[in-house]
Amino acid sequence: MLKNNRGITILALVITILVLLVLTSVSLGTGYSVITDIKLGRTVSNMALVKAKAETVYEQYQFSKNSEDLIGEPVSVDFLSQGEIQLIEQNAGKTGLAGSTWYKWDAETLAKQGLDPSLIQDKETIAFFVNYEFDEVAWNKGTTYDVGTTKTFYYSMTGLNSLYKNRYND
Repeated sequence: MLKNNRGITILALVITILVLLVLTSVSLGTGYSVITDIKLGRTVSNMALVKAKAETVYEQYQFSKNSEDLIGEPVSVDFLSQGEIQLIEQNAGKTGLAGSTWYKWDAETLAKQGLDPSLIQDKETIAFFVNYEFDEVAWNKGTTYDVGTTKTFYYSMTGLNSLYKNRYND
């Protein structure tokens, strides 16, 4: 005589849990990738807005030749990696980026230019940096480590565009 089984076996329960764990791990990995892509796209879009405004400012400067027309606080800092410098110079078709002047556009500068100050997305972002001569925009992201030290990372629009294109062309 067959015994009437009405419950779930331990084996079926273990298999179900394993399947759910696999599905969860795949979903989390995909979700993280989507969030990363959205943040990268948002940053590239914000840099494009700043770049468009900077191009207008530089055109005014070229017409007037008045250095006061260049917006932002001049900074002479070599903050980009050698690889990014080469990429930007290759894109611009000229050399000399390392010694050129960058202009810092903080939230106040963005507002004065009619741009939304919230383009600086969080408290760790200091500013955008504009290089009029090379038609380039850089963005920085500060990261605070557990020991209280802060390291700032800089990203150029050319470098991020290259990363963005490589992600979606593969």
